Amino acid sequence: LAAALILLASNYIPFELGALALLGVGQAFTYLPVVLALTVTLRGVTDEDVSATVAGVSQFFVSVGFALGPFLGSEVTSRVSFSSCCIWISTTVILGAVLTAIAFGCEASCFPKTPQECRAGTRRSLMTQVQQVAKHHAQ
Repeated sequence: LAAALILLASNYIPFELGALALLGVGQAFTYLPVVLALTVTLRGVTDEDVSATVAGVSQFFVSVGFALGPFLGSEVTSRVSFSSCCIWISTTVILGAVLTAIAFGCEASCFPKTPQECRAGTRRSLMTQVQQVAKHHAQ
């Protein structure tokens, strides 16, 4: 998040490159927790071992990003300026952080378990609701 703010505030290429590097390191640190969280969530839904599937699918998309990233990045940068790309990247990172904070803070009761829960106003966390929807679709 700090790198995204530096990208927004700076118009100096060395600072932008440093902020992009910092942003890449930060995104690399999110990879393992996301894969572990997805594995744990899917393990509760199915009896199969899903760790290899989760790792394979996530690595596939990482590889697609590595393969297409330079081509798409150079095309976009040639059509608009490097600074505009940095502003776009930082804006999407900040928006993603805000949406993640809203999702984890949300305590809306979209999927009440029973009518009594609904009348009583019992609320469940968003993660509990997502797990129940995943279990419902797995059946």
